[in-house]
Amino acid sequence: MLATFTATQWLEVIVAITLPLSVIGFVVHRAVRGGPITGKAIQVFGILQLIPAVLILALENHLSDSVLGPLLGAFGGCLLSNIGRDAYIAPRAAESGPPRVVENAPRPSASV
Repeated sequence: MLATFTATQWLEVIVAITLPLSVIGFVVHRAVRGGPITGKAIQVFGILQLIPAVLILALENHLSDSVLGPLLGAFGGCLLSNIGRDAYIAPRAAESGPPRVVENAPRPSASV
């Protein structure tokens, strides 16, 4: 039976396996790392759950191309939104100190 699978069916099986694996990975990561669940972790977990589901629907031709493109774009935008506003980035910028002033004075030319 497994030898008769097409490439699309194999891809669907692999993608379907990633759904529970992402849940297990998220729970294990939270147990090992501890601490609160951050907003970024929820975003990543949501993307890890929605992209495989949308991919399976697209492979089964339940989603048209005109729907699939905006959905994948929305997932990318959600994942990358506010990436520069994370709390751990701001202290690093403050630690580096004030910007240095670099003078670009013209150098004297050597005349012969």
